[in-house]
Amino acid sequence: MTEPNDTGGAPRRRTQTLGVILGLLDGAKKQANAAVTALHRQSSDRARFDGLTREYRPDAVADGAQLETLPGEHKLVELTAERQVRDLAGALHRRLDLQLTMDTADTTAFGDVRVPDGSGGERVLIAHVPATTLLVMTKILEDVRTFIRNLPVQDPAKEWHADPNADGVYVTDVTETVRNKKTPKVLLKAAATERHQADTEVYWIDERAGVWQRVERTGALPPNRYGALLERVELLLNAVRTAREEANQVVAPDRRMGYDLFSYLLDGRLSS
Repeated sequence: MTEPNDTGGAPRRRTQTLGVILGLLDGAKKQANAAVTALHRQSSDRARFDGLTREYRPDAVADGAQLETLPGEHKLVELTAERQVRDLAGALHRRLDLQLTMDTADTTAFGDVRVPDGSGGERVLIAHVPATTLLVMTKILEDVRTFIRNLPVQDPAKEWHADPNADGVYVTDVTETVRNKKTPKVLLKAAATERHQADTEVYWIDERAGVWQRVERTGALPPNRYGALLERVELLLNAVRTAREEANQVVAPDRRMGYDLFSYLLDGRLSS
């Protein structure tokens, strides 16, 4: 097994930025996965590993009789297990080299998370953050942004005040609504006489009975607080992305392990 290089001589060491290596590794992963899947599919067809040569040789006959001939069979071996395992090694070779190069570079790739300081400049919020941490921070902040976007916001048509007795709760001013109730009254149509009872009629009127006092409460965010949270999470996301770009500019010296790994696997050979 020979280590691939551009000149046919000793392997050439290159340096590229971590950002470039990340892109190359993504492509190498896809190519390796596709190649390994194809090799698995090929190896599952056992008939392709089998071959056959079958020829008929008639016995000699006397008295000049014609020799009998029969058609033979010939089937080539399409696949060899040795070739399959070497192709597998070749498919994984580059992917392993790039992984090692990236992981090594990750140990020296750092970026500073900078945010506005309120006076037109910037301030380092978190210094010397590893590139891998910055990637996790990006994903977490994206989840936080989605969460905030889905929070309820107070109805701007109403005037809200913070409730001093409950943290995060807002209330409206007290509004009053009069409550009426039906009260029966008697209308005297004709007074009673010696011969007739009084002629009366019962009717109902609305009379004030009390007052409903209404206070609305909400745990929703005030619009200005909602907007400030979204603005700051966007600032943090941009700051982390910028820090990642900074970290990805670190030089990543080319490292290789595929050759040594598969040389030992295939041939039991230890590199000097």
